[in-house]
Amino acid sequence: MLTFAVVAIASAPRDAHAVTYCVLNPACVAAGGTTQADFQAALNTAAGTAGLDRIELGPELFTRATGFSYVSANPVQIVGTAGVTSWSVGFTRLRNSTADPSDERVLRLEGSTSSSVSNVAIELPAGTGDNNIGLRLADGTADQIHVQSDLETASSSMGAQLVNGTITRSVIVNDAMFGSGVEVVGGSTN
Repeated sequence: MLTFAVVAIASAPRDAHAVTYCVLNPACVAAGGTTQADFQAALNTAAGTAGLDRIELGPELFTRATGFSYVSANPVQIVGTAGVTSWSVGFTRLRNSTADPSDERVLRLEGSTSSSVSNVAIELPAGTGDNNIGLRLADGTADQIHVQSDLETASSSMGAQLVNGTITRSVIVNDAMFGSGVEVVGGSTN
């Protein structure tokens, strides 16, 4: 008599798992994070990865012409090393490096109510260009950020624009000649 054993191997669907991306942050790498060459590369990679990813930025000045952008339904947490009163070397700072930009953002974060940015200092673009925004936040949360204009900014600019987003425990300083602090369109500030 022959006996057959049937073994069923159940395959559960794989959950999307969060990845921590490290940008110029050795402590993050030492804790098991994945190194990314630059901040925008980390944003692009996270946008294409399902699940809540985290980007940990080191205490550096990050610059990019046209600013940094994340528009994705995949949520992301962006975490720097600055606090709300931090505006100096040794903390995470973001800057749009375009000369005299117009209609540009330093950081654009849109697409998921679970996305967030915290502990980051954002420099409003300097120059004579108009309608620049430090942080455009749609549907997410910003906590402990510091947005500040350059004293040489002679144009109209906005510290932060919230579209169904929330900003808490933060400082927005806009010394631009025709500048404004925060524009709220269906969002909130605390």
